[in-house]
Amino acid sequence: MFDYYITWEPGISGLSSLVDLVNGQEHEALVDVRVHPEAYDKARGPAIDALRQLPPVDPALAREVRDELSAFDYRWKPSLDELGPLDDPARQIASFRYGALLFHSYAELISDRRQSLDKRAEHVLHSKRARIMLATSLAPDGSLKLDEQRLMRTLR
Repeated sequence: MFDYYITWEPGISGLSSLVDLVNGQEHEALVDVRVHPEAYDKARGPAIDALRQLPPVDPALAREVRDELSAFDYRWKPSLDELGPLDDPARQIASFRYGALLFHSYAELISDRRQSLDKRAEHVLHSKRARIMLATSLAPDGSLKLDEQRLMRTLR
């Protein structure tokens, strides 16, 4: 479980009690990962580069995504100065997309590509977040909206 400390307001994040709840006394299913500035800088570049390459999100889909994000009080505001000035709606979409790309970069950086896929670090997204990321990447024109069944059919 990665913390967000390096990208969040100081003092807000820290070690997650979720790790203790999931692991219990018997086994270790999750491990706390504290991200240091050097690791953040190394993952940030590829994430920003990938974010710049993503096509813009259709305004109607962007509204639908922002409504969905507000349902789980999504407020993360990482520094995205490389993208230039962004209004609040564009910033929220860019922040969400950046987060997925950044944590994918972390998973790639800590994985040994010589290992089989089942032994590598995984970037796991909550189903709602995965649906949003898929919609804004696979069909940013809004043609599939946030319809999970249509998104998954298209992905297959």
